[in-house]
Amino acid sequence: MKVRNPFGIILLILLLTGCSLDYREAILEEELAENIPEMVLVNFRHVVVKNGVKAAMVEAERAEDYSKKHEIMIRDVHFIEYSMDGSIVNEGWADRALYNEDTGDAVIEGDIFVKSNKQKGNIIAEKLYWKDKERELKGDPEEEVVMKKEDGSFVRGRGFIADFNTKSFRFLKDVSGRYEGKSNE
Repeated sequence: MKVRNPFGIILLILLLTGCSLDYREAILEEELAENIPEMVLVNFRHVVVKNGVKAAMVEAERAEDYSKKHEIMIRDVHFIEYSMDGSIVNEGWADRALYNEDTGDAVIEGDIFVKSNKQKGNIIAEKLYWKDKERELKGDPEEEVVMKKEDGSFVRGRGFIADFNTKSFRFLKDVSGRYEGKSNE
């Protein structure tokens, strides 16, 4: 057998050995891209207006938009919910919140403090979960949540669940507290 073009065979061997079907590097790059925010906002304020009236405001030290995951990570959060007359209904703070743009759900963490002017009380927790479709706010089954009222009443417990549809709340275990009743004087 006579070899006509030894350079052609060498080139073919180099091409075949240089070609790889190892896609691990491409997959790793794609996974890394999902964990890198597409947009970062620093010291931002977002105002929600409904029917020409300010309904809510969110301020944060930093917000990171992860569009591929449909998530926004917000750090050092402060939010205010307004009534139709412009007064503050609810106000809260947290170290961070992870918001899912598809579901409206959120995981809120770190030094959570929510004050309700309407209910004349507040909620203190380390981690809460908001389920938008169910309109439920939940705590971890093992994490303590404390609710305090301006009159000195308080209740604390684990397994906190607040149902915003029925305007009710409950604790699943380790419940304690004190209720200050109104006097008839």
